[in-house]
Amino acid sequence: MKYIKEYNNYLVEKSKNDPIPEIYNDKLCIILLGAPGVGKSTFINNYILTKNKNIKVFSTDDISLILTKDPNIYDERSSDMNIRKLEMYIESERSFIYDTTGTQIDNIIKITKLSKDKNYKILYIQIMATLDLIINQNNNRERKVPIDYIKLSYKKQYTNMKYLYNLNPDSYYIVYNLDGKYKFMKYDGKMNKRKNDKYIKL
Repeated sequence: MKYIKEYNNYLVEKSKNDPIPEIYNDKLCIILLGAPGVGKSTFINNYILTKNKNIKVFSTDDISLILTKDPNIYDERSSDMNIRKLEMYIESERSFIYDTTGTQIDNIIKITKLSKDKNYKILYIQIMATLDLIINQNNNRERKVPIDYIKLSYKKQYTNMKYLYNLNPDSYYIVYNLDGKYKFMKYDGKMNKRKNDKYIKL
C-alpha cells in the first residue's frame, strides 16, 4: 500500500512538470494529427511511449504494410480496417493512439464520440513543422507519400483546427517539430504558449 501511494505521488510530480501532463493517465484516447512525414511515429516512440508504455498504436500505414508487404504501396482498404479494429479495441477501455493525417474528419468524429461514450480522457495532439522539413523527412523515410497529398494535409491542418476543437476534446495540444526538438503549445480556440509549468495566452 505504501509503495502504491509513493508511486502515485511520483506520477503526480512527474505529470506536473510535463508539457502534456495527462500523458501519464490511464484510459487515454490520443488522436495524433499531422501531415505525412511530420514525425508522428518518432513522437510516439520518443515521447509518448517513454512516459506511458500501456498505449496501443493504431496506424493505417501499419495495416497497409501487413496487406501489401511493401511500404510504398498503399492498400485502400487500410483506413476502414484500422477504424474497425479501433472500434472493437475501445470496448476494452484501454489506452490507445489513433495516428492520422486529419484529412478524414468523419473518422475523427467517430472515434471521439465512441471514446466519450466510454468515458475516455480525450487528447488531440497535432504535430506541426515547416513544409520544407516535412518534405525532406518524407524523402528520407522508407514509405514515401506523394508530395501533392502532403501539401493537401499540410494545408488542411490549419483550416481543421477550429472545427476539431469544437468536438470538445479534454485537451488540444500543438507540438512544433523543430527538426527533432519540440515546442509545446495548447489550443483552446486561441494559441497558448508554455511558460514554466503553465500555458499562457500568446
